[in-house]
Amino acid sequence: MTELPGDYNLQEKNKALRIIEPVLLGLCLCVISLRATLTEAPNIVSNNLPSGSLDGIYSLTVSTLLFFSALIWLICNLPGRKITYRYSGIEIGLVIFIIAALASIFAASNKRAAISDAAMLTAPMFMAVVLVQILTSEARKKILLFVIIALAIAGFSRCNEQLLSSNKIMIEQYRQNPAAQLSALGIEPGSFQQMLYEHRLESKDIRGFFTTSNSAGAFAGLAGFCGLAFFVQHYRKTRAIGHIRQEFVVYAVIFMIVIAAVIITKSKGAIITAILGAIMFCGYLFGGDWLNKHKRLVVIVCLCMVVTAGTVVVLYGVSNGRLPGGNSMLVRWQYWVGTVKMIAEHGWAGVGGGNFSIFYPHYKDASAIETVRDPHNFLLSILSQYGPFGLLGMLAAIFVPLYRIIFSGKQSSLQSQQLSVKPGASAIYAIVILIVMLVVRPAVMRAELGREPMVVIYVVSVLYVLPAVIFCSLFLLMATQDKNITLGNTAIAALFCAIVVSLIHNCIDFAIFEPGILTVFWAMVACVISMESDRKSRPMLTFRLSIWPGIAVGAIAAILFGAYLWYALIPVGKTSIKICRANMLIAHGDFAGAYVLLDAATADDRFDPASAAMNGRMKLYDFQRQEHWQKDTKLLFGAEKCFLEAISRNRADFKNFEKLAQVYSELGQVSPAENGKWLQKEYDSIVAAVSRYPGSGRLRLKLANTAEMLGKNDIAVENYVRVIEIEDSYRRLYRVMYPGREMFSRVGEEKYRYAKRRLAALQ
Repeated sequence: MTELPGDYNLQEKNKALRIIEPVLLGLCLCVISLRATLTEAPNIVSNNLPSGSLDGIYSLTVSTLLFFSALIWLICNLPGRKITYRYSGIEIGLVIFIIAALASIFAASNKRAAISDAAMLTAPMFMAVVLVQILTSEARKKILLFVIIALAIAGFSRCNEQLLSSNKIMIEQYRQNPAAQLSALGIEPGSFQQMLYEHRLESKDIRGFFTTSNSAGAFAGLAGFCGLAFFVQHYRKTRAIGHIRQEFVVYAVIFMIVIAAVIITKSKGAIITAILGAIMFCGYLFGGDWLNKHKRLVVIVCLCMVVTAGTVVVLYGVSNGRLPGGNSMLVRWQYWVGTVKMIAEHGWAGVGGGNFSIFYPHYKDASAIETVRDPHNFLLSILSQYGPFGLLGMLAAIFVPLYRIIFSGKQSSLQSQQLSVKPGASAIYAIVILIVMLVVRPAVMRAELGREPMVVIYVVSVLYVLPAVIFCSLFLLMATQDKNITLGNTAIAALFCAIVVSLIHNCIDFAIFEPGILTVFWAMVACVISMESDRKSRPMLTFRLSIWPGIAVGAIAAILFGAYLWYALIPVGKTSIKICRANMLIAHGDFAGAYVLLDAATADDRFDPASAAMNGRMKLYDFQRQEHWQKDTKLLFGAEKCFLEAISRNRADFKNFEKLAQVYSELGQVSPAENGKWLQKEYDSIVAAVSRYPGSGRLRLKLANTAEMLGKNDIAVENYVRVIEIEDSYRRLYRVMYPGREMFSRVGEEKYRYAKRRLAALQ
């Protein structure tokens, strides 16, 4: 291994790299653009819905493209019989996290969710490592930052449209036909979930292209610091020449629009952390020399402040049963308490990525209003799902580069090549991203266009065309106004502040796990590493390889990528096709054909429990919809087989046990002679469900009823008591969170009174 000088640039790379690196940069920019303008749920594989859903395969495909970019970059290094590499600091943490992720997959109850979640988290980290190698010129770094800023402004247009129009339209549509929206979301009318949905709907959440306003605000905040870097540099140049230039006005307006994007979301967390980041950045601008001289002391003081703040928050929570703040802080403390219990029982390997929502009901406070998919704290989320080594790897991948920025190396006089963005290059990237946004986004979003021409024009314009046009226009505007501005230390400080405050924000939120934000976060980490390496002229490493070792390296990388395709992408892709076809057949009433496809989907993916569970639910539904005289018990036995298969693939989820109990209840009704056998099986299934969700009043009531029918009165009394206690604790919390609002019973008012009557009768 040898070292090359820090000004090693694109012209000195082999021909394959000179051709492929701009292409790989374009690929990464397209991925960032898609993920920032498409609502992509944090956990790409649902535990309740089949993994073959189009959303799941889309997310995995995008992650695969990022892995593929790393493989292509490596292979293109091999023709020159050497690998030239810029050390980023991410590598050690990435390796540790991958090892922890593999361990968590083996420990996971739902291994399909664990594999997919691990892919979603690690793909952007691989992208960051590749970007560190690619961002060898100032122009390329600027293009990346221009893309992020332009995407934030496109998101602002979407937020503004939601504020002025679409949220009101959605509320009006719900009031006119609530059943239609509830059916599309799979929410039962009159249920507790309906109340929660109505509450969210009435809150008029401004979420842009993300799942929540907090996430939209977090993304805009990241982009805001990118805009801040350009604004400050143009302001300095304006002061130096003594008059206002056009470029300064353009960047000032753009920066204010991005700040408005943060404000319009009304996300308290995003706004507060943005202000904190601004204070940190101002501290650098006005006291940078002092901070540099006393950086060790400053870091120690900051660490002490973080530890102290964390300790105070925990002590407050333990003493008051909530975090300081509004109702959102109250429920977050409930999430955290349940997560700590989860960690205590699954400490070393965690429960597996994407498995948090499966295990959370095991530890959830009985009074808690919601059952969540994430603890709203990235530290607890990683720790609970990937264990301590997973958390160590993730933190190392983030903080080792930040440590290098603060403490190692001295600034060099060398500057990276090509300060300004070439018009031709920016135009090519803009056109490619525009085409991708106009082609891929409509295919993935699949919005209902309706039949009215004006409605079709409105939907297409607002959802598809407008974001792409705004992005392209702003990107080209910034590129054309770029006049040899050197980003330098100011940009490093701005991005450093963005990364730090993003982590602080995600100590009380899950925004960083939204794929769009996670991908942009790691892109910014890569950008700041590349800037810092250029400013300090860090040497690049070169690993010289002879022919056979080079072939071996390429072969191993290709085999690992092939294993990923075989275990992660291909099974989900195969099930996607079959499940989509099955849904179409079900919509047309062809249940028999759908069962064949769902059986095939279950066989295609041996890790996925959701395909079998869906098959079981459809067979149970098919049986229940039949007339009494034509009921076919073969459907029930088929449903039993499907649910048992789903349980064998995911033993921690209570839902399949609950559905299995329904199957046995139906069998008991159609087979009176064997009612005792089916009643006992129903009881055993409900016991298994309750053990996995002990705080569910609904399941407790079913258990009490079944136990009473079996003559197990002591167990019935115990569970009737628990039903009443759970409902009472929930009602107390409900009055705290929604004072003055009509009480909405979670278990159901009639069932609540029934539990009291049966308890009185049995005591």
